[in-house]
Amino acid sequence: MPSPDPAMARPRWESTSSFAPFAVRDFRLLFLSFVGWQLIHPLQVVSLIFWVQDNAADDSRIILIGVLGSLRGIGALVFSLVAGALADRFDRRRLLLAAQGLGFLIALTVALLMSVGSGDALGFALIFLLAFLSAAPIAIDMPTRQAMVPEIVGPRLTSRGIALNSAGMQLAMPLAIFGVGLVIEAVGTGAADALSSAGHAAALLLLLPMSYRTAARGRAAGATLRRTAADIAAGFRFARGHAIVLSVIVLVVVLLAIGFPPVASLGPTWITTVVGATYAEFGFIALTWGVGALLASLAMTRVVALRLQGPMLSLGALTFAGSFVLFVGGQSWPFAVAGNFGLGAGFAIMQIAATSLIAHHTPNEVRGRVMSLLMIGIFAAQSLALPIAVAGQLVSLETLFPILSYVCLGSVAALLLARRELWRTRAGRGDEPPQSTGGRPGR
Repeated sequence: MPSPDPAMARPRWESTSSFAPFAVRDFRLLFLSFVGWQLIHPLQVVSLIFWVQDNAADDSRIILIGVLGSLRGIGALVFSLVAGALADRFDRRRLLLAAQGLGFLIALTVALLMSVGSGDALGFALIFLLAFLSAAPIAIDMPTRQAMVPEIVGPRLTSRGIALNSAGMQLAMPLAIFGVGLVIEAVGTGAADALSSAGHAAALLLLLPMSYRTAARGRAAGATLRRTAADIAAGFRFARGHAIVLSVIVLVVVLLAIGFPPVASLGPTWITTVVGATYAEFGFIALTWGVGALLASLAMTRVVALRLQGPMLSLGALTFAGSFVLFVGGQSWPFAVAGNFGLGAGFAIMQIAATSLIAHHTPNEVRGRVMSLLMIGIFAAQSLALPIAVAGQLVSLETLFPILSYVCLGSVAALLLARRELWRTRAGRGDEPPQSTGGRPGR
């Protein structure tokens, strides 16, 4: 029998509230573990960028930052290829525990190397290796969490649960980003990275009490390399055969392949070298991404009730691309602040709408694998940081980034015109996610 919908057993006012998923204990724990981790995670990402920026020579600085971003993206891409299959085959709660435990150990090791190592070839090689490995926790964690939400809260609250998860991340992000520059300037990159391990520890403590278990854990013993490869292929086949799911993934991948490396992997370098902000001032500018994302996520908890995921996905993609144009349109604080705000809002809207659409159009048996395809797109985009950085080192970021911004906006507009079904796609009543016997909702 399909798992019961937790929303069915609640009063009408509760099941229709934007915050209704919080009535489910396991969702609260899942949400808080995510927020605790995301509150500290930006320290890990930015401290690596600034360590490379501080230790690299002027004629190779941008390229080495691109290498760092590409290695994180390639690592995440490699690990995400199996993450979805693992999420569909093993107990998802245990996978989250394993991912967060690994993240904790990697963060402490990176902090140690930053503190005692030097900027020689060996130091860079070890940092780059750990940057590659540090992609594993997020590559495994994200699709696993996303696949758990429909099971924990039920189909009626799935979109609200996804929007609240994103809102929680965006609530943590402004606080985290605001403090990143201040912390790094005060204690250095090594100590800042060590502090990031606290986020993984908090996530572990909150995941342990969850009562959620995945029925798929009984199939874990039968998992082999060949079967894992077959699982991955099944996710690709499902996406290829489902027009809406394929359109969502294509739009996200194209947008982020062009727009994500300049504003994310190389964004801190743009702000601190082209705009000319100090590390402490970087935190104030980067804060606006988090504020925009937070406001957009909170708005989406209400919009999902209107089942306008398709139009919102289109709006989010256009907002992100247009804000990229604004972000690099001038080399001053006003452009960086306004552009960063729009980038955060557009990314949050797009991510929530895309995740919600995929969750509503995939059955539980392949949901983890299909969700991982969305993450694969984001990670593949991040891996393009190196060629973009090489081009930026050759022609300067000031020349390259405006060109990329217009290419990004034009590509998004062309895709939306070619795939007009995205404008009309909705999720909700009459379009609930296919159900199965895959798991037991938390209480």
